[in-house]
Amino acid sequence: MFLREFFVGMVLIGSLALTSCGGGAGGATGGSVGGGGNNSTPNNTPGASPVVDLVISPVKGPMSNARVNVYRFDASFPELFDENAVIETGFTDNNAKLTRSFQLPAGADLIIEIRGGGSTDLNTGVAPVVPRLYTVVSGESIVSNVPVYVTPLSTLGFYLLQDRVRDLGIISAVESELAWIDNELQRRLPYEFGDDINIFHTQVVAPNSNVVDTDIFDKITILRAINEAFSASVHDAAGSNSVVHSEIIEELANEIHSGRFDAGEIDPTANGLDITAFSENPLIKFVPNTNIPIYKVGQLISSEAQIIGIQTAYFERPLILDIAKFHENDLEALYLGDSEVEGNLPAPMVASPQINTNEIAGSDAAEVLLSVTTNGARIYYTLDGNNPTESSLIYAGTPFTVTESVTIKVRAFSLGYTSSHVVTSDILIVSNNSSQYLNAPIMTSDFSIASSSSISRQSLGAIFGVSGVGGDESNMQRLSVVDRDGELWLQQRFTRNDGDNSFGLGRSGSQFTVPLPNGSHDEIYVSYDIELQEGLVLTKNGKFGPGLRGGPEMTTGGNRADGYNGFSMRNAFHHRLFGAPERQFPLETATVYYYYVDQPNNTGDTLPNRVNGSPLLWEKGKRISVQIRVKLNTAETFQGEGNGLRDGVLQVWYDGVISIDRRDIRWRHDDAIHIDDFFYSAFYGGGDSSFATLKEETMWTTNYAISNKPLLYSPPS
Repeated sequence: MFLREFFVGMVLIGSLALTSCGGGAGGATGGSVGGGGNNSTPNNTPGASPVVDLVISPVKGPMSNARVNVYRFDASFPELFDENAVIETGFTDNNAKLTRSFQLPAGADLIIEIRGGGSTDLNTGVAPVVPRLYTVVSGESIVSNVPVYVTPLSTLGFYLLQDRVRDLGIISAVESELAWIDNELQRRLPYEFGDDINIFHTQVVAPNSNVVDTDIFDKITILRAINEAFSASVHDAAGSNSVVHSEIIEELANEIHSGRFDAGEIDPTANGLDITAFSENPLIKFVPNTNIPIYKVGQLISSEAQIIGIQTAYFERPLILDIAKFHENDLEALYLGDSEVEGNLPAPMVASPQINTNEIAGSDAAEVLLSVTTNGARIYYTLDGNNPTESSLIYAGTPFTVTESVTIKVRAFSLGYTSSHVVTSDILIVSNNSSQYLNAPIMTSDFSIASSSSISRQSLGAIFGVSGVGGDESNMQRLSVVDRDGELWLQQRFTRNDGDNSFGLGRSGSQFTVPLPNGSHDEIYVSYDIELQEGLVLTKNGKFGPGLRGGPEMTTGGNRADGYNGFSMRNAFHHRLFGAPERQFPLETATVYYYYVDQPNNTGDTLPNRVNGSPLLWEKGKRISVQIRVKLNTAETFQGEGNGLRDGVLQVWYDGVISIDRRDIRWRHDDAIHIDDFFYSAFYGGGDSSFATLKEETMWTTNYAISNKPLLYSPPS
């Protein structure tokens, strides 16, 4: 039996295309074929087709829910394969892993295609911007277990092979063609590959072994850095154009094939595309959508090594060899193992500052505290809506007071660093303890109307001023209205009446829906205050109340959203202790649990709140202000096409700080899907006793308001 390993998700290559303000998306796919297994076949008949195991495992930038297609190489097709004759196909799971066994045509050359259009990059949590990646696997390499990797450079080689077949009409053996293409690309591209590196076969990920010698490390690091630099150039070449990254790679292959591309001698407007980015010094570039410069690519590989549990010492060296073939005079000295890099290499960025506010008891004022984690950084801020400069107000290091609602913008500066991102917060001063919103709500809560002894659909309708409230009233017995220091709150009890079986909606919590007034809505803001009982214990995961939903079906409980049946989202608590480090978050993390078109599994997906990159944990015994914004994506052009755009919004503010900012979500395909209901869902979730409450717990919420416009905080641009 032949063992074939595919690694999905290697190179982060972009952000621009999927968000309205140029941020958020990234992630090309990397993978390997071969490189392990035994050479026996289960069938000893001469000429029998061997059985091949495909094992897809996560590495840096893993892609969940990515489609993997395997085709037989066929030069009679312009694409080199018949897209209607897939040998094997499958999707990676939530951990970017897929295992398949299939019968391989005897002596066949293969095309591996990875489609990431509907997938999620586990590094960024959003869809990748490169829709498809390819590589060619010769029958010779399959038999001899030569590893073949699916990367942006292998995709360039695949498109170059297409051009050669189209113009020459006939090719030699596939492995010989790949050797020619490898040599041609190394000669033409502006990178110094070094000895014994092959674009198709050299490793670009940490090997699954505890023994790594320096020669292997250098090869992995050099080719990985070149792939990252190439991807950064693709990203730069896309610029503000609507062209997708794979089309730029295909056009670049055509330029190389035609002889118009030769490193520094580039036609800058090939077919209308500016490809001068490929002649720029690669070491001055960043891995797109990150603060990691190309010369520190070892940090990425070190992270991968930790994921698969091998020694990381070889990969912790911060710098790479000089891969800039045509730019020796542009760089100062590079010192391997030394963190000091001079010349025109990019400077690191100051960490984003943090804004914290506290109400001043007994007054219409708030105290503002600013902080930043970069040592020695200076914080500047404005209160007039302008972005801060070093001429703006400087933060003295002690809290200051504001007495009226204001928008504060903060940026940090430090010598030798790039200034931080601008952080914005709307500070709302509530006068005389009365409700005050940026815009008029279309619905609010009035708990004075309800009896403190019981909650029903009828009483909830009275609280929110609407009819048609939905939900099981037997679960509403855990809800009540209580007076806490002169203010009315909705109290939620999480019971333990069923002992170790006290989990799930029916045995631990409550759920109801409240129809939104004024017809169909495509954008809704929800604001409320929440407080968890001091000492409340959270187990594995569960739901924490407020959210939104829409569509003809309840997309909860494993009823997967497909773009036509609806969507849902609600606050929650979760943890994830697996996958890439940046995808992990601890117990008691404040999250959003949501059902949407591109969710990787039948159950919902989880998105953690983060502040300054760190997961946000639910605080106990503290009143917390929350605002949620959901804006539906652009629906499909024609009914049934399934091509709704990934431009939907999910944003969450936690005590005035934006902690979730996603602008690339497909909530729907069908334009008949709208935001229909306020969705309250609170219970300890899961399928066994490890999710159960350990004791009776209590949560309180109040001051619900719903609007089509911002209520407490304005969204960032």
